[in-house]
Parts: sequence; C-alpha cells; structure tokens
Amino acid sequence: MNKREGINKIIKDSITEALIHLMRNKEYSRITISEIVKKAGVSRISFYRNFNSKEDIIIKYLEKAIKDWGEKWEQSKDTDIIHQVFKLFNEEKELIDILYKANLQQIIAEQLLLACKYEKEDINIIAYTKSMVAYSIFGLCNEWYKRGMKESAEEVVFLVKEYQKEEGK
Repeated sequence: MNKREGINKIIKDSITEALIHLMRNKEYSRITISEIVKKAGVSRISFYRNFNSKEDIIIKYLEKAIKDWGEKWEQSKDTDIIHQVFKLFNEEKELIDILYKANLQQIIAEQLLLACKYEKEDINIIAYTKSMVAYSIFGLCNEWYKRGMKESAEEVVFLVKEYQKEEGK
C-alpha cells in the first residue's frame, strides 16, 4: 500500500467510525453528512471522494466485513455456510444492532446475496438459487436476532439440521 492509499484508508475508516459512533446515539435519518465529517475530522470533499451517501458507508463496511469473513472461512475449511454466517453475525453484533435500530437490515441481506456471487446476468435458475440461499440464511439470522441471539451459533445450526432431518423423513 502506497502512502496515498494509506491516507485514503485512514480517511475512510475515520468516516465509517464516525457514522457508527453517531448511529449509537442518534436516529440514522437525523444524522447529516456535516456531522459525520466533523466527527471524523475530514472535509466534505474527502467524504464525497470516498462515499456517495451515508448508506454507501455502511455498504462498503459490510462488503469489507463479508470479504474478510470469506477469507477466514476459506482458511477454516468449514463447509457449513450457515454456521459461518451465524459466527459473522456474532462478530459484528454491534453493527447488526445499529443497522436494526436504523431499520437498515435489508443491507445485510443484499450483501449476503452479493457474497453468493449474485449477478444480474445470471441465468434464471442460478439467480433464483443464489437468492434462495442468501435470503434463507438471512431469514435464519434475522429470526435469531429478533429472538435475542440467546442460542450460540452452534445451537442454532443444530436446530436447523434437526428440523431438516425431521422434514426429510
């Protein structure tokens, strides 16, 4: 990473952290770009060089979190995607809480769809299958979240597998 890229990363991280900090204490819809740049200690120009909107900050943060998660998952050799997504939800619980509070949980579902390598150009069967997988996993995580995430990721996966066994009889 060259010096310019390093500075740009610091600016992006500062803006992201500022938004997340503000979202902890203030309604998302009431947060302004001016507040974000002031909290981040950057200019509006720096903001718009890196992001198009507040939502863009969240999308890019989730893209990176999911990319990092994917790399860890590949290294783990664990083939259970449901278990891995539950672990991701656990690891990113603070952000998940903030997104639900702001009624932005749909961004999570959309990012899971992209993690399934969904592309508009996919043929129908591929597009539908990727959508089914992504939204099914999101549905499980969503229900787990709404129920207070009381079970561990492993316990939820066990429950899902037990249900699948029962349905397969």
